[in-house]
Amino acid sequence: MSLIQELSQLREFNKKHSILIIDDSPINLLDLSELLEQRYNVFVAADGATGLRLAIEHQPQLILLDIVMPGLSGYDVLRTLKSGGQTANIGVIFLTGLSSPEHEARGIKMGGVDFISKPFNPEVLLARVAAHLRQLHLLQELETLATIDPLTGLANRRYFDHAFINEFNRARRTDSIMTLAMIDIDYFKQYNDVYGHAQGDAALKMVAKALITAVKRGGDIAARYGGEEFALVMPDTDLSGGKLLATMLLDTIQSLKIDHIRSTATPWLTVSIGLASTQSDFAGSNPPHIGMVELADSRLYQAKAAGRNTVRPN
Repeated sequence: MSLIQELSQLREFNKKHSILIIDDSPINLLDLSELLEQRYNVFVAADGATGLRLAIEHQPQLILLDIVMPGLSGYDVLRTLKSGGQTANIGVIFLTGLSSPEHEARGIKMGGVDFISKPFNPEVLLARVAAHLRQLHLLQELETLATIDPLTGLANRRYFDHAFINEFNRARRTDSIMTLAMIDIDYFKQYNDVYGHAQGDAALKMVAKALITAVKRGGDIAARYGGEEFALVMPDTDLSGGKLLATMLLDTIQSLKIDHIRSTATPWLTVSIGLASTQSDFAGSNPPHIGMVELADSRLYQAKAAGRNTVRPN
C-alpha cells in the first residue's frame, strides 16, 4: 500500500469519528475547532446544557470538556453523561485550566479518560485524541466480535438472548405483537456423515445467507442459536406475517438445491420451522419469554414429525 493510500484511509477512518468540544471560552472553541476539524467531525457548545443536548443528538465518540463553566460545571456534565444510557460510553477528556492533582484525580475517578491542562500543546492534544479514538475503535471491534457467530456472520446466541428479552419486554410494555421463529436444518447429522464437516460448514453459511436475504426489515434479528439451529425475532409481526416469511425462507433454501441424498423430505437440504408469537398462550411459564422459546421449539418438533421442510403452526 502506498503512503498516499495509507493517508487516505487514515483520513477516512478519522472522519467517521465526531468530537464535541464544550468550553465557555469563544477563543478556546475557535482554536480547538481549527485544530481538530481537518481530521474529525467537530461540534461545539459554549455551556454544559447545550453540550449535553448535542451529546445526545450527535453521539460523538469523544468529548473535550472544560471544568469551570457558568451553570453546569464540567463535573456536572460528566456525571449526567455517565448516568444516561445513550451517553454513558462516550469518552471524555477534561481540558481545563485547573492543574492540581486533586482535580485530575477527581476527573479520572468520575469516569474521564484523560486530563489535559491548559495551555495545551497542539501536537500532544492531537496525539492523545488519536490514541483514545484508536482504543475506542478496538473496543468496539471486540464488542462486535463477541456478539457475532464467526462461521455464519449472524448474531450469536449471546446476542440473541439479550436482544430477544429486550424485544419481548418491549412488546409486552407497548402491547404490540412479536413473532419468534426457531429454524433447524433437516437431517443435518446425516448430511455431515455423507458430505463431511467442511461441506456442512458451507451448508450452514448458505442457510445463514438465505436467512439474511429473507430478513428485509432493520428491526428483525437473525441469529445462530446453536449447531444447525437458527432463530429469527420479528418485532411488530403477528403469526400470519411470521408464517409468510417462514414459507418464503423454506422456498429460498430449497431453491439453493444443496444435494442431500440422506434426506427423506426432498433430494435437497431443507429446514423445518416452528413459530410462536406474543399472542400465544404461555402465561404459565416463568419467566414468560422462556415459554415463548419453548413453544416455538415444540412447534419446530411438530414440523419435524410432520415430515420436515414445513412450518408449524401451518
